[in-house]
Amino acid sequence: MSDAAVDRSCSLTSVDRPSRECRNIDDLSDDILRHILSFLRTKEAVATSTLSKRWHNLWILVPVLDFNDYLKVGSFIHLVNGGLINNKVTLLDKFRLHYGGYIPECFTDWINGVLDGVLGRVRDLDISIPHLRHHNFEFPVNVFTVENLQVLKLSYVFVNIPSGMLVCLPSLKILHLKKLCFANDESVSRLLRGCLVLEELLVMKYRDVRNLVIFVPTLKTLNVASNCSAYFGSHCEQLSININAPNLEYLRIDDDKRLVHLESVPSSLIKANIAFNGAGLFQLTKALCHAKFLCLRIKGEFSDLNMNGNSFPLFLNLTKLVLLGRKCDMTGVLIFFLKKSPKLEVLRINMVPDSGWQLGHARVKRRDLPKRLSPYLKKFSMINYRGNKVEIKMAEYIVKNAPALELIEIRSCRRLDSLKFPRLSNNCQLEFIGLDWNLVSSEATLVEAEHNAHVRIQNSVKL
Repeated sequence: MSDAAVDRSCSLTSVDRPSRECRNIDDLSDDILRHILSFLRTKEAVATSTLSKRWHNLWILVPVLDFNDYLKVGSFIHLVNGGLINNKVTLLDKFRLHYGGYIPECFTDWINGVLDGVLGRVRDLDISIPHLRHHNFEFPVNVFTVENLQVLKLSYVFVNIPSGMLVCLPSLKILHLKKLCFANDESVSRLLRGCLVLEELLVMKYRDVRNLVIFVPTLKTLNVASNCSAYFGSHCEQLSININAPNLEYLRIDDDKRLVHLESVPSSLIKANIAFNGAGLFQLTKALCHAKFLCLRIKGEFSDLNMNGNSFPLFLNLTKLVLLGRKCDMTGVLIFFLKKSPKLEVLRINMVPDSGWQLGHARVKRRDLPKRLSPYLKKFSMINYRGNKVEIKMAEYIVKNAPALELIEIRSCRRLDSLKFPRLSNNCQLEFIGLDWNLVSSEATLVEAEHNAHVRIQNSVKL
């Protein structure tokens, strides 16, 4: 070992690296032991106090209170009260309160106990009450004015922010709202307007919100999933999601009923995964034009397909594209993307029932199919392949016009007897991945395809 390495080794403190004489856990420092206890639920951390005299008071200085237990209400009250009273940490890193039983009256007092004024005593607050199916626990709104709060995760609670209240969460960076019931649309808007530095937002299966408005300039990650059909029935087409977040990097929307509208064009967008009803397709693609990875799952007819290719945006950064559609002309969408994605490397198409993949129909014939695809396209995948003429025709078109293609991946739950189509890439590999092949059918496929490409056959059940 060099002298410099020896010097660096000697400079490490006992906290950075335990000494060689440290042979059991009792030899560790109190700081390290408290850090280890912070990964346990509070009930388990308290139990360590019986190990020895030294361990007796370690847990009361752990900066995490985690009550995630399914106890009888009396035992749960005793556990939480004891944890809050005995903990001596001035500022908690995390307070987690998950309970699936009957909610006692002191539940709100517990939450207020860790807030303790405007500054608050906690950085990360996580509240979940899955037992309350009807969301009859009204979450205390004073939480929405805590200055030190950096992470807030709420599940199964009722949120009502009155019109005269000013939400101010100047430190909040992560906000998760799962299966919440809001008093009205304005409660959501008021909450988000008060998150001045918010970077990550998750809104999942929310209730009683007709038009979700998300205007957060600092937002980098957004995940929205709705089940509006469960609450609004056939009136879902009148609902909307409006997003204005110019600094987004990761976007996921799973809502095939509402109208999705992106009011800004995020220039730093890395990945977008969108499931929607197809309305406003071109407006949506214009807002996503900077994405590097794009997945579109379209469930329904879209009205603006007749727009010409000049209206479709240029995807200069797009390297991976995944398309899935039901009851709509997905071929037209594919053609537009192939024309406007010069750096595309991976193309994946999901062939689902009732999908509109018809390369031979009249509408496609009127369009100019690109004769040369991206020179970087190396992988083409067809999922749920059934071997019909439309699918083979599509595969032929892609292979003929992708000179750099290296791998064709065919996934199917059916037996594939043969698949023949020409290729341009000398190094193109054909890969079959099935669920119900037997050895005989796999060997037959290999014989049929060996003249067209080098074949690697996979089977998740039996090769």
